[in-house]
Amino acid sequence: MRPQHLILFFLVINLLVTQGMVEARTWSVELDGSGNFTDIQPAVDAAADGDTILIGPGRFDQLHPCVAPAWTEDAIVAVTQDNLTFIGSGTDQTIVGMTEYYWSDFAAPKGFCSVDAYSATIKDLTIENIETGIYWWRGVLNVENCILRGDHFSYNAAAVFVDGGSFRNCRFEIGSNSVGLFCTEMQSINVFNCVFDGYGLGFTTGVAAQRVSFTDCSFSGNRVAMIYAQGCSGNIRNTSVTDVYSEALQVFGA
Repeated sequence: MRPQHLILFFLVINLLVTQGMVEARTWSVELDGSGNFTDIQPAVDAAADGDTILIGPGRFDQLHPCVAPAWTEDAIVAVTQDNLTFIGSGTDQTIVGMTEYYWSDFAAPKGFCSVDAYSATIKDLTIENIETGIYWWRGVLNVENCILRGDHFSYNAAAVFVDGGSFRNCRFEIGSNSVGLFCTEMQSINVFNCVFDGYGLGFTTGVAAQRVSFTDCSFSGNRVAMIYAQGCSGNIRNTSVTDVYSEALQVFGA
């Protein structure tokens, strides 16, 4: 390659890299109107792949349609872009969900909903009082420093069908016969330093949930702490189970 061609080559590469870096944007959502938006969904709709959405203090409870091939249901955040990062102002500041529990006999309203194999990170917020806190189909999902809270027999804090991901430093507050983490038809997820507290199922699987692993977690006051079923797999390390009403661990249907 001639020197002038080599210089042109590196200029083009530099331009492409710089252009890619510039395209990633940060959007702010503030209820008082001081940000780009006052509702999370319009920020998602305006974002491009790889953008970050900062969510300010307050309660975000406006519903929008989450459209899947077989159904359309209410969601507070219907994720329509890939590799988004959602960052709240803290679990005691940013709340996604209603003041009272919201559910339906005919649908399952959701806090965060993804049905198109998108990947995302959700951190530093609380999701509460909506029938399924996080519903995620395929892609990679990472959740950090969040509280997922609900007290109802139909409540699922997180229902995931992912290709990979993690929950880190999260708290699942589950009452009645609700479920903290439900995994099915998925490849791998790691749960680190999370607390599952309340009378419900801490963790349970559907079919084909592979490599669901817990490290440095605690389960307390659950009806059943952990259930692995129907050919599912995983590891449990340095995890405590206290004051359960039935079993600490069920493994069946292999």
